[in-house]
Amino acid sequence: MVKLIRTILIVLTVALTITFTVKFKGKTQEYFEVIEILPSGLACVRVNATVKPPVIYNITLHGIPQYLTVIDENRNPLYYTISGGKIHVYVLNSTFINITYFTNITRIEGVVYHTEITLETKALLILPLNSTVVYISQLPERIITVDSKLGLILKPGQYIIEYTLYKPTPPKPKKPTPTKPTKPVTKPAKPPATTKPTAPPTKPAKKAPKISTTLIVTIILIVAIVGLIIAVYRLKGRPKPVYYGYGGLDTLDITILDTLRSYGGIMAQSDISRILSIPKATLSRRIRKLEKLGLIEVRRVGNRNFIYLRAYPGY
Repeated sequence: MVKLIRTILIVLTVALTITFTVKFKGKTQEYFEVIEILPSGLACVRVNATVKPPVIYNITLHGIPQYLTVIDENRNPLYYTISGGKIHVYVLNSTFINITYFTNITRIEGVVYHTEITLETKALLILPLNSTVVYISQLPERIITVDSKLGLILKPGQYIIEYTLYKPTPPKPKKPTPTKPTKPVTKPAKPPATTKPTAPPTKPAKKAPKISTTLIVTIILIVAIVGLIIAVYRLKGRPKPVYYGYGGLDTLDITILDTLRSYGGIMAQSDISRILSIPKATLSRRIRKLEKLGLIEVRRVGNRNFIYLRAYPGY
């Protein structure tokens, strides 16, 4: 991620250099050094120089350079070294040098920006947009504007410059003066002429008679009573189950015996309770009953009761 950010900044630096060179064709040759301070306080330094090769070109740097690029008139990179706060550019065949880098020469105290810089040659210092100079140690040679920004042409020497940034407030829009609405004068409309109906008026339809609530309740009670009588009659007419050889067995007893027979005649008592969803107390009573009749046998194995089927009634 850091490498990507550095690559983007280097590309932007080269693009700014090319743009500035095209924009100030006559001025970059006139001013040896161009220093543009950004709103964040970071400064972009551009040095343009015409040389006669071969030569080693020495230039003093401002602060610690970041994202430094050195190119010739064909935008080819040039070899350089840095020592003692200076950059040494080795020129063999080129006639023009462009050095561009970023550096921090400004400190911020509240709303005031303090810039300290030492110049060895003539330079153009460009302040951020909407900046106002509140102090300068030496008067500039000339004041110009560069893309609506304040530019100071400075002679060689040491400078302390203090400035502030302000945001211009847009003019408030004027409120439109309200105008009284004019009431349109309209003549009252004449009422439509009444026409006599040609067709005779139709008689309103007769409403359906309402059914009383008492009648509905009576019908429901009669239907319920008839249904109850039919159900009782059918239950009385159903023959009771008869199991030959054993008396007193009901449907639940036979269900327990059928379950034992379907599982091979041997089951744990807990499994019968789980399969038939019978409470343990109810199942225990039925097991004791069937054991007295001799139909099953209960054996204790460990902590569980196992039921063995001995006989099945009715066969």
